[in-house]
Amino acid sequence: MSETQLEKFFERITMIHGNIAIRNTQLKQLNFLKNLETLTTDGDYVLEIDQNPLLTRINLDKLSSSSASIIVKDNPKLDMSKYCDKVDRILNGSFQLDYPLTFTSILNVPSNLTTIYGDIIFQDTAINPERLAVLHTVTKLYGCLVVVHTNFVTLSFLENLEEIYCYGAARFHGALEIKLNGYLENLGLTKLVRIDTDDKLQIANNRILQLSFDEMEVFAASNMAVDWVWGFYPTDDISVIHEDCTAILGLLYYRGRSFTARELQKFQQITKIYGNIDLAAMDIKDLSMFSNLQKIISLNGTLPAFPAVALDFLPRLTSIKLPSLRSIYAPTQYKFNVDNCPQLNVTLDDCDFFKNLMHDVTIDYQKCDVWYDEKTKPLEMEPFI
Repeated sequence: MSETQLEKFFERITMIHGNIAIRNTQLKQLNFLKNLETLTTDGDYVLEIDQNPLLTRINLDKLSSSSASIIVKDNPKLDMSKYCDKVDRILNGSFQLDYPLTFTSILNVPSNLTTIYGDIIFQDTAINPERLAVLHTVTKLYGCLVVVHTNFVTLSFLENLEEIYCYGAARFHGALEIKLNGYLENLGLTKLVRIDTDDKLQIANNRILQLSFDEMEVFAASNMAVDWVWGFYPTDDISVIHEDCTAILGLLYYRGRSFTARELQKFQQITKIYGNIDLAAMDIKDLSMFSNLQKIISLNGTLPAFPAVALDFLPRLTSIKLPSLRSIYAPTQYKFNVDNCPQLNVTLDDCDFFKNLMHDVTIDYQKCDVWYDEKTKPLEMEPFI
């Protein structure tokens, strides 16, 4: 149908229950939508405008209500800026724009911009930091943030960014993808509090990047599939942390030595760890030094991937009880590994405790309850004849 025929067909229609899909057309304008006021559906979306290479304009001036998502993607000539605020108010962010945010120059970004609809992609670029300051006022991003192979030292030009909503991630990229930035020292996203996405997080191969505790809190609280978080964590001596400190960002890695009395005291005050516990070749009997630990979240997806807790060759270890633990996570199949601890005494109640928090503890490469059954199974003797 031509644009004229479509306008004639839709001229008296103000409400539609169902779906409108406008795909792979040669239409230049969608004026036939101009009288639509209400869109409802039993499905996930009410309107999809997809892969229309000549489309430059749509008309949703009268739209005031919608019961589901609106998807607009792969329409290279379409400028949605007129309708983004309107659709945002109607749908409260439940719409998808799938195209890179591009400007002929960073100087073309409007001043005092607070909301961006679309993906921010910096790739193979060396933009002057002073030019990036125009993004300083942005607080919301309805799209994905991709920073790959740049000269950026920080992303603090987005320091006021509070929320990211990324669905249908930016072609072959993650919701938050920060990779191969050799000079990047910190993210600088100091006000970021929310990331909503159906995609993944990748932060990798940034030579000197350090991650902050607040950033890890946001990553852990988001609904992202965490693929990789590679970065340097703080290297402060655990024995000198402040007495009010109850959370640690980093890897607790101890091998072939004993804890000092000061370290044991400091561990007792810790309730939350974003990182890993990795203990090997030590003379400890239990994990009582972590008796107040409530949460341990490892976002370390490096290969080979680390479990949140790894205990290896602890010849006197008898117990792995962590009575205060309420949450444990690692982006790996195995989240709590125990190997080569011959004196370990684990009950089925211990196995169930951890199983309720995650899939299983793994002991000597076996599930906890299987290991228990093997260890407690009566020895079968061959009859003597």
